[in-house]
Amino acid sequence: MKDVLFQALAKTGDGAFVTDEDQHIVFWNQAATQITGYPYERVSGLPCYEVLGGRDDQGRLFCFEHCRIATAALRDRAVKDYDISISNKSDKVHWINLSTLTFPVNGDTSQLLLHLFRDVTRRKQSEQLISQILRAAEDLQNGGSPRAPFPAENGQSVADLT
Repeated sequence: MKDVLFQALAKTGDGAFVTDEDQHIVFWNQAATQITGYPYERVSGLPCYEVLGGRDDQGRLFCFEHCRIATAALRDRAVKDYDISISNKSDKVHWINLSTLTFPVNGDTSQLLLHLFRDVTRRKQSEQLISQILRAAEDLQNGGSPRAPFPAENGQSVADLT
């Protein structure tokens, strides 16, 4: 059954990796390699949290041993999809959206954790830009000045004008 799962995941366009209950990577598809730059040979057997080093919107470490995602999934709790930032092989920051599912291992009480992910870097960058624009507009509405003064045509900044 596990082989059928791995064959199906090998064909998906989403990045996919599977971990055992100890969060060690036992499967990594080609799409995962394309997104992260890491081939299966490099990540096989490593803890997923060491490979991804995922961080949340505030820059806090999200991926770590016995993380809340793995813990919830292994306790048969539904896990909502989530976004994390990761650094790929060339140290370029990417945002990925992950979905996590459990998969029982044949004739055993143990489970595998299946992680499907896609690159959402552009969406996250757009969200961050819109958030900055909204904060600047709110500052202006409340009588403040923009956080980063925009240059005027004559070289003066808008903040210098009265």
